[in-house]
Amino acid sequence: MTAQDPAGERPPVSATAEPISGYEFSDRENKVLRATSTWTLVLALIHLLRAASMLVGPGATGGTLLGVIHAVVAVLLFFMTRSFSSILTTRGNDIAHLMEVLRMFGIMLLIRLVMLGILTCVIAAILVLVVFH
Repeated sequence: MTAQDPAGERPPVSATAEPISGYEFSDRENKVLRATSTWTLVLALIHLLRAASMLVGPGATGGTLLGVIHAVVAVLLFFMTRSFSSILTTRGNDIAHLMEVLRMFGIMLLIRLVMLGILTCVIAAILVLVVFH
């Protein structure tokens, strides 16, 4: 499906929008994107609550670094949700908005990988201390 309306005219482009990619997702594709956007928002809220529980409040667990990482991941997920919303509410620029979602997803995966690496190093250091102490 192209970005043209049934009358054959191209949709208007605002001065702030990126160039039109010429592709508009179908209603079926938008349904999948809407569901993905909803679950991305739920995951963002979970990360935000986890960050808050680690950083503030009476039950704070004291995991400052992990709390900050959860907060950063939550922010990225909120931005991803916004980009998904842009796909659903704009015309003719779906590919550019989807690429923005994928860029943020890549950053989030990198953060998670670094977090896993740090956790692995901490566990290895604890094991070395326990075994050789």
